[in-house]
Amino acid sequence: MLTALVAATGVALALVLALRPAVAGSPPLAWACLAGPYAVMALAALARMRRDGTLREKLLPRSGDVAFGASVAVMLFFGALAARMLIVPPRTAREAWLMNVYLRIGDPDAVQRHVLAYTAAIVLVAALEELTWRGLVYDALERSLGTRRAYPATAVLYALAHAPTVVLLSAPWAGPNPLVVLAALGCGLVWGLLVAQSGRLPVAIVSHELFAWALAVQFPLWRLG
Repeated sequence: MLTALVAATGVALALVLALRPAVAGSPPLAWACLAGPYAVMALAALARMRRDGTLREKLLPRSGDVAFGASVAVMLFFGALAARMLIVPPRTAREAWLMNVYLRIGDPDAVQRHVLAYTAAIVLVAALEELTWRGLVYDALERSLGTRRAYPATAVLYALAHAPTVVLLSAPWAGPNPLVVLAALGCGLVWGLLVAQSGRLPVAIVSHELFAWALAVQFPLWRLG
């Protein structure tokens, strides 16, 4: 349990650093602030798997993993699109929530000019997130709570770790911004269930990478509405 709480606290602090106004104008620095702590925790996850003798079992890709991960990513994308229309309707004050999220990713023109760099950053951070949350944190909670309670508990902690975004991405007319927390909870439940049922990480990693890339680079939700 201590491992899970330390990870959640570390991620929350990393988000506070990455979303500071002083860092907002430098997306590479913001990505680095986020990736650094995740890299440490991901290495801890790999070390634990190696110690337990489960490294190969949990991480070795199998036939069908990419296709399955892609199908889950597509499902999540359409879920995000539906949530966008319900929670952040076009031409309402709440659209400012969505715009604040995308402005922290980077200027849209800059994202398209440096699409390979952004893609590499997204793929790396998504993989580190899965190693941390569905690798390290889920494993720690499963040992104390059991599988059926561990994966929803991991999703709740994943969402709570993103709680600073409620304030940091708020908008004057729309108020506190719940979008990132809601997304973390919903996606965390899906990716956690994948890992709980299979005992493996590759499908969740692929799904997370493709879903994050689609939202951030290829099909930004602020354009779809």
